[in-house]
Amino acid sequence: MEAGPRGEVVPAPFDRVVIVGAGLMGRGIAQACAGHGCEVVITDQSAACAEAAATEIDRGLAFLAERGIVSPAPAGVTCRVGLDDLPERVPVVVEAITEDLEAKRRLFAALEERFPRPTIFTSNTSSLRVTDMASGLHDPSRLIGMHFIMPAQVVPVVEIVRGEVTSDETLAVARAFSAAIGKRPIVVNRDIPGFVLNRLQHALHREAYHLMTLGVTTAEEIDLGVKLALAPRFLSTGLLEQKDLSGMEVHYAVAQGLYPDLCTDSVPRGVLPALIAEGRLGVRTGRGFFDWTRVDVPRHVERRLALHVDALRLAAAAGAGAR
Repeated sequence: MEAGPRGEVVPAPFDRVVIVGAGLMGRGIAQACAGHGCEVVITDQSAACAEAAATEIDRGLAFLAERGIVSPAPAGVTCRVGLDDLPERVPVVVEAITEDLEAKRRLFAALEERFPRPTIFTSNTSSLRVTDMASGLHDPSRLIGMHFIMPAQVVPVVEIVRGEVTSDETLAVARAFSAAIGKRPIVVNRDIPGFVLNRLQHALHREAYHLMTLGVTTAEEIDLGVKLALAPRFLSTGLLEQKDLSGMEVHYAVAQGLYPDLCTDSVPRGVLPALIAEGRLGVRTGRGFFDWTRVDVPRHVERRLALHVDALRLAAAAGAGAR
């Protein structure tokens, strides 16, 4: 980083980034970076995971290039095992490992020893506090949350989460990095669990599970309603703009009657723990809310990704991201 003509922070070019963690999220982030011209070095503790990541990232970039989402000539992606064979100087290191506080703290301590300033560290955590992850660092101001939303290679927003001591300079670099890889930031100014989008999402999930537990409706019908009613409306008018359009006094009257009857469980109850107890963990076990045993899952995921891309294009054409 260097100072601009008025003293503002001017981040270095984002020509290379290191991603630690080559799982599902790390692979998606790698595609977003490489597809926007940022050379990627992605590393994992598992050689098998790193090898699988190389194949999936190449396939994913080809898929996105065919649909005009990323450059047909993306930057290179290099897969590594461990932390020993990494470039010495990069503007950003992205952490995308397991959602475990102590594992993340150990990793950031190791990264701090390896990467001097002006490198900043970002965590893709979806729920942990940035302040807690940074508490063991000599310079905790270098750490900031960057929560990419799955599928990270397609979703055009990222949550940037300030810890209690995250510096303005670190925030400036994170914002510039987001723009460089085609993401619009949602800046989260309080370091609260779940940030913004996961809190909204889990509130909706909690009520859905509650309705299923009461026998009000089924998983199939809930998803039908979300896909064909809520999702298109959210796409066009968001969550709050729609209430301006429909009328605040109507919304308030409905809320007064409905809020007392909504689920307020402080821990998951009913259908969700029951599924887990039965070993119905989703695609990887063949069953979750739905039966996946006869589904070509990779093909299904690719079709859903294509639909996601089409939806985002429609939203962009309609100017859904701005008024």
